[in-house]
Amino acid sequence: MKKHFEKIISIALSGIALMFVVFLLIMIFNTDLAIEANNTMVHILFIVFASLFAVLAALSIWSAFNDHERVNQILLFKTQNGAKKASVSVIRKLAKTAVTPIASVKVGSVHVFVDETGEVYLKATVKIVPKKKDGAALAKASVILEQVNAALQLEFMDVLNLEFKEIELKLIKAKHYTAPDMNQINAKVDEQQLENGNTELATQANDAESNDPPIPAEAFQSEAVEETAIETQAADAFDWRVDIPASETAAEQTEELLEKEV
Repeated sequence: MKKHFEKIISIALSGIALMFVVFLLIMIFNTDLAIEANNTMVHILFIVFASLFAVLAALSIWSAFNDHERVNQILLFKTQNGAKKASVSVIRKLAKTAVTPIASVKVGSVHVFVDETGEVYLKATVKIVPKKKDGAALAKASVILEQVNAALQLEFMDVLNLEFKEIELKLIKAKHYTAPDMNQINAKVDEQQLENGNTELATQANDAESNDPPIPAEAFQSEAVEETAIETQAADAFDWRVDIPASETAAEQTEELLEKEV
């Protein structure tokens, strides 16, 4: 389908471009016709064709960069006798059958895409619409979508031996989900306010630390001078204590000399 779409766009673009080229050549070589064509009707036609050309060019660019091609049938396997395929209608029926065990879930539209490498992709819409008689609480939508994904994978593998490269699910309806209780809402608000308050306190503390005035270098110099003076006094005291034994030794030697003279 993508190839046919690209062919149609290419033909339309070529026709419009050729028409512009022919008209431009006529205007160049026939100035009288150019003067006669300078009217409102010709201007409107040029605007229309220019707009159509821009739209077709945009579609052509989009088609060139779009890797996924929507298909109406899927190749299951090939044999010597030929290829075996399945239509998208079969895929759609299997998808709706696969989700029947999951309560309150319905599958809407189903589309199949194939990329340039031949990988198959599935896109489907999901509705969560429980019956009024069913009073059971519903699971979270994320859990239900995971269940639908698993059910589809198992169904296609069991029936067709087909594995999709990716299954994209889009939730388009979710009914009968109860609103949160006011107590839960107030508790959540209090929790958020507490977190915001803690964040503000931490921010204020950081701001206070950053706003503290820097300690001048003179203070460090005065402290260094005081420490040097204290170390000098301690060294002098140590030398004085060390000199005491030396003075005692000199006194003993003097006494010995006096005894010898006597």
